[in-house]
Amino acid sequence: MWDRTAQSRYVTVRDRLAREGVWQALARFHPVMAGSIPLGLDTEASDVDVLVEAGNLKAFRQQCTYTWGGRPGFSLAEREWQGSPAVICRFPADSRLCEVFAQPRPVAEQQGFRHLIAEWRLLTAGGEALYHAVRAARMRGLKTEPAFAEVLRLEGDPYVALLLERCSDDTLQDIVVRRHASPR
Repeated sequence: MWDRTAQSRYVTVRDRLAREGVWQALARFHPVMAGSIPLGLDTEASDVDVLVEAGNLKAFRQQCTYTWGGRPGFSLAEREWQGSPAVICRFPADSRLCEVFAQPRPVAEQQGFRHLIAEWRLLTAGGEALYHAVRAARMRGLKTEPAFAEVLRLEGDPYVALLLERCSDDTLQDIVVRRHASPR
C-alpha cells in the first residue's frame, strides 16, 4: 500500500486477534477482516470489522456469548440487512472494539466484503493521490464509505454507490480520473 505503517498496523491487529483467540473462535464461520484496517485507512477510533458466514445464527450467537460474553462492552444485536437476518457481535479486543458481522450468506456476497474489494480496486486505480485524499477525509471523522464518496463525488447513499466491485478496471479508472482529478 502507499503507507508502510498501514501494513504494519494491519499485521499487528491481525496477530493480536490471533493471540486473543478470535480467529480460532470464529474459524468455523470463515472470518475475514474487512473495513478500514486492511486498506490502511484506519484511525485511532476505528474498530476491527470481521465478516463471517453463519448459516446457523443461533450457533453463532452461542459461540460469541460463550467466548466474549463476560467481557465489559460485549453486545449482540440482531437485524435485517440486505434482505436477510444478521447478527452483530461487539466486544473489546486488541484495545479496540471488535465488531463481527454474521449473515447466513458467503462473506464474498456480503456488502462489507463487496465494499472492501471495490475500495481496494479504486485505491489501486487512483494510486497515492487517492489514498491520501481518502485518508484525509477519514482523519476528519468520516467513515470509510462516506470518505470515498466525498472524494470521488459519488452521489446518493455512499454504501450503495460503492458497490462497484464488479465494474471493469476501465470504469473504475474513469471514476477516479473524472471525479477525483477534475476541479470541483
